[in-house]
Amino acid sequence: MAFMILLFLLHSHLFPILAYQYSPASSREIAVDCGSNVTSATTDGREWIGDVPSEFTRSPLLRGSSISSSAVDMADADPVPYRYARISRFQFSYVFQEVSPGQKCIRLHFNPVSYRGFGMYRDLFIVEAGRSTLLGNFSASLTADALGLKYFVKEFWITVEENQTLRIKFSPARSLLRDTYAFVNGIEIIDRPTSLYYTRDNRLGAQLIGHNFRVLLDSSTVLEMVHRLNIQEESVSQANSSGMLHSRTTRKTNKINFFAWSVPVDVGFGYLVRLHLSEVQNYMEVSGIMEFSVLINGKIADTKVDSARGRSHNDIHCYRDYVVMMNGNEQEGKRDLVIALKSRSGLSDGPLAGLEILKLSNLNNSLSSLDPLPPSQSSSSRSLRESILLLVSYHGNAVASIVVAVMTLTTLVNYKLHKIAEAKWKKQSALTGGLRRFSLHEMQSATDNFRHTHIGKGGFGNVYRGLIDDGRNRVAMKKLAFGSHQGEREFWNEVKALSRLRHANVVSLIGYCYESEEMILVYELMPLGTLAANLFKNNTTDNSLSWEQRLRICIGAARGLDYLHSNGVIHRDVKCSNILLDDKFRAKISDFGFAKLGETMQLHSHVNTRIVGTNGYLDPDYMRTQRLTKKSDVYSFGVVLFEVLSGKRAVNSRGQDNQPDLISWARGHIHNKDIDQIVEPCLRGNMSVKCLKDFVEISEKCLHDEPEKRPTMVQVVAMLEFLLEEHVAGKSKSEMVQNHMAGDRGTQHPEAPLGGTQPKILEASTRGAQVCVGGSSSSSKQFTLRPRKQFQRSKALTFSDGPCHRFSKSRIENATENFSPKCLIISNGFYEIYAGSYMSFGTNITIARFICAEERISDVRKELEMLSKLYHPNLACIIGYCCGDNGEISIVYEYAGDNTLLHYLETSVLSWKIRLFICMGVAQGLDYLHMRTGKTIIHGDVSPSIIFLDKGWHAKPLNVNDPARTWQTSRELQNMPPDFTYPTKFTEKSDVYLFGMLLLEVLCREYLHDYLLPDRFRQAIKKKALERIIDPYLDGKIQAESLCEFLKVAFSCLQLEQVDRPPMDSVVFCLEEALWLQHNAEIHSLKDNENQDGFTLDNVYRELRHFAAITLQNNQQSGITSSR
Repeated sequence: MAFMILLFLLHSHLFPILAYQYSPASSREIAVDCGSNVTSATTDGREWIGDVPSEFTRSPLLRGSSISSSAVDMADADPVPYRYARISRFQFSYVFQEVSPGQKCIRLHFNPVSYRGFGMYRDLFIVEAGRSTLLGNFSASLTADALGLKYFVKEFWITVEENQTLRIKFSPARSLLRDTYAFVNGIEIIDRPTSLYYTRDNRLGAQLIGHNFRVLLDSSTVLEMVHRLNIQEESVSQANSSGMLHSRTTRKTNKINFFAWSVPVDVGFGYLVRLHLSEVQNYMEVSGIMEFSVLINGKIADTKVDSARGRSHNDIHCYRDYVVMMNGNEQEGKRDLVIALKSRSGLSDGPLAGLEILKLSNLNNSLSSLDPLPPSQSSSSRSLRESILLLVSYHGNAVASIVVAVMTLTTLVNYKLHKIAEAKWKKQSALTGGLRRFSLHEMQSATDNFRHTHIGKGGFGNVYRGLIDDGRNRVAMKKLAFGSHQGEREFWNEVKALSRLRHANVVSLIGYCYESEEMILVYELMPLGTLAANLFKNNTTDNSLSWEQRLRICIGAARGLDYLHSNGVIHRDVKCSNILLDDKFRAKISDFGFAKLGETMQLHSHVNTRIVGTNGYLDPDYMRTQRLTKKSDVYSFGVVLFEVLSGKRAVNSRGQDNQPDLISWARGHIHNKDIDQIVEPCLRGNMSVKCLKDFVEISEKCLHDEPEKRPTMVQVVAMLEFLLEEHVAGKSKSEMVQNHMAGDRGTQHPEAPLGGTQPKILEASTRGAQVCVGGSSSSSKQFTLRPRKQFQRSKALTFSDGPCHRFSKSRIENATENFSPKCLIISNGFYEIYAGSYMSFGTNITIARFICAEERISDVRKELEMLSKLYHPNLACIIGYCCGDNGEISIVYEYAGDNTLLHYLETSVLSWKIRLFICMGVAQGLDYLHMRTGKTIIHGDVSPSIIFLDKGWHAKPLNVNDPARTWQTSRELQNMPPDFTYPTKFTEKSDVYLFGMLLLEVLCREYLHDYLLPDRFRQAIKKKALERIIDPYLDGKIQAESLCEFLKVAFSCLQLEQVDRPPMDSVVFCLEEALWLQHNAEIHSLKDNENQDGFTLDNVYRELRHFAAITLQNNQQSGITSSR
């Protein structure tokens, strides 16, 4: 009977709770103490209502199956709202029906402890508000452990529309683990002004870092408060309030101050960074100025920010907003968002009052990111209490009692054994953090039983290359040297370290194998090996790393170390051989066998420990005192910086006693004031004197004899990023370090066959943003900013003789079916372009064929070899060539696209946004040729017939002209007036003119060999009849201000005098603005061709008539007569 009563009680307790109506006491603020049935007050007097209905409370509407449960151990948590929880293994939700429309701040409170009937580390759930996902695969237990907190709050910002109810839904996540559950302790809903974080009316929006876009944050965007920091109130603990590391350094030599904040954030999302600026009158009287520069993730966000400018006398506070995209694969986990300030005015915290970082929802209206799964706990088949109850219920039958007693004893033994095994499992799970565990058989199969796959030697064993998951994934496996007790300690140390660390600049540990005394660590494979292998090649002039690559590698490694330090990890063995490079030369810290783990430590805290590490990198203070601090890693990193600069090892590997170590050698040159002798010969001539001096200064700071005077790693990151920004901008081109070894610049860059300076082949430009554009203007409402993926040569078209392969004539003929007419795409009298198929590699290619003068063939070959080293998403990539008979040359490209822009203009209907996107892509490709390769490269034939488009509408112009006759065959001469004598020397501004013609042709959807086309547009503007020349399909579908911006760009490009034409980077900026204006108008829907600011076609005619009149006047003054 007792047993039946127990079952009834359990069944009643788990039955879904009935729905109750909610009527808020205040429409301004709602606070729900989840699981409670009374109204309670906190110490600050705030009232929290319970969610269990009673005659004294007005609770929200509850849906689904859930129960109220109390915490087993309250520890230090406040009773309200952390004593009770609404908890369930099934989906449940709160419905707030009378919430007023507008922006709401939702605060979710979590106290992840054991609750009655629910153990820790099994919480794994999804939280949704309306159609938005706030949390996905979220474990409050693991989050609290990672943050080192007992309880915490997650804060979100969401908009409730008119006549809309607010539903907050909690759903246990599907998992391999059983009995996962969802819970919440408290919910707050607070009214906030709509303009608090969203873009106000008539405002431009927040600047997108690294782009010329401004981002409008409207009510459809959901926000999550990631970090909030109040800088000017010292009572606020920075570590506890925000989790951010705030540090500063002063460069006394030139009075430059650095301030930096670093915080790890989820990859794959955008973030709103708000800097709060306050006017401090006393400070202004002392310093006289409050200006500083802002750098976010290595990109300059603002220069000379003045907190006092632009405010009225009564303003006491203002802020600056920026949006930064943390692009990448979500599998990377977290990456540092670094905010740095730079000032020359002796600035302290001064005008910066605080900062906030908010996460922006993605295209799926989700804030969900990848979180590690909680540890699984196997539950026994029957609890001890249930066994005892069974024994009591059958006491009337002696035989049955004996049987039940035996069953009970067996259950008790199993229960105890289970608890012992569970405790052991918990310990290992805490150590490995849910890493994948491989069997020894899997490891042997992945490496062919460790034969022929050896690729190196790690800290405690050999490293092998392997394939897992049926050959789908390549990995690196580090195998413990058999019988090494020291190696076993390092093995578990590395597992413990990497199981809790996830960062783009820290090598990822996929799993491990611990079986039959074999210990193996499984990592992601780093294709380019170690930094040491790339720096210290036997032939230092062969494919050596460029200076920009080295700077980026140093920044990546510094970010990795900063992440480790902010998570309480000291590496203890920082060196070039422990910095790995992936296929994009991205640096990742590896080998954590010597790492010292602990709770997050203060900057200057230390531990006493035995000395481990590598000679040449060891901190002298650490060796002398055995006091280990994070600054010991900083010293080792300083050694790495000098290795990167000099190309020399820290310690002479040949063991010659008369050769000093690297640091002593470098300091000797610094003392003698000949620091240029430290630079590796292949780098001389590729960096400015200022850049060299600053880099050496950073290195010396890291190597300071006194640890407390060394910078933190976040400061090192900030200084290196400023250095890279200045290097790329080329601010000191006239002060190049002299090359004391003539002719020894290596073969990293090709010789310049057409004269000029040595070209520096840079990485593909990522300046442009990818735009989601539909087939028509009406169908492309969504506008997203996604920087392009880094452009790479197809691995299927890689040849042993380098990037520019020489094809045989027979292969070219086979690829084009002997130049069959059915493969012909373009023939214009100067060249022919064919679509080909390269059967040997099973891929398509594009081939351009033209005739070249015999004496020019050698120069053309050199030119093609140089061009084949250029990579950009908006250029057709040259992979080789073929020299035929009678001067015939065929240029072979990777497949450029399905067809040309001309084809689509003649046969398809393209929306205005697609056309803008195509033009912007062409502009970015030309900008790369003109400005980003170290020398000016001229295209010479910018026309719709030569611009190919792929399936994503990315423009890829082909360059098929013989450089010797570029100016003669140029389309610019065809579109110039016949009585105008053009100089025989082509320049990059000639490309700009051709691009202006292209813009007009795209707008009117005609391919016109007509030099009067610009004048036809001017006449249409004068007569207010643009609809007569613009593509009829676009009538009424172009936002007026976007059209005005577009035509201003076109007329600027068509200026007769080359000096008056803009550079292509300015053109890109203006086209991005035109695209943004069009997008913004489509969001609010086009009505009578008028935008929210009242900008109409009349404004277009007014502005362009003046603009076009100036252009026409300049042309007529130069002797040009225009007629229709």
